[in-house]
Amino acid sequence: MKCVISVFAIVGFLFFSACSQNSSESNPVYGAWEMIEYSGESVYSGKRDWKNVQPSVLIFMEGYYSINYIQGEEKRPVMPDGAWRGNISVEQANSIWKPYTSNTGQLEITASQIVTTPIVAIWPNFMEGGKRFYDYHFEGDELIMSFDEENANGTYRLRRLP
Repeated sequence: MKCVISVFAIVGFLFFSACSQNSSESNPVYGAWEMIEYSGESVYSGKRDWKNVQPSVLIFMEGYYSINYIQGEEKRPVMPDGAWRGNISVEQANSIWKPYTSNTGQLEITASQIVTTPIVAIWPNFMEGGKRFYDYHFEGDELIMSFDEENANGTYRLRRLP
């Protein structure tokens, strides 16, 4: 009887340990990442090759994702004192918000592909049935994500945030 109780205790411990594992341990993609490099091409913006990427945070967790980054290598201008969304020029608004990419939504991960389906995005058209399919792999500690679509292609090199 003591042996049976010990077996149940061990099985229970292993079960609860497995259930409470950190999500980054259950899937190496899960966690917070920053973009350290990007290269790609788009019919809208031409060829891009960013080595000095501006601030970014990409978060992947079970079922959901969030992607936020500043496009390019240039810092965005700061809004003038006293300015707010309603009292700046179109040129100022474009220089501040046009380089910003943000979308958050549902996430699916397979052995070689990450699929993002936005719930909220800066670009409203992307929210209307948009989906992005990334092939991914790891090079050391870096996550490499690539996409190839009709109008654009690109590769992100990401480093895990602490």
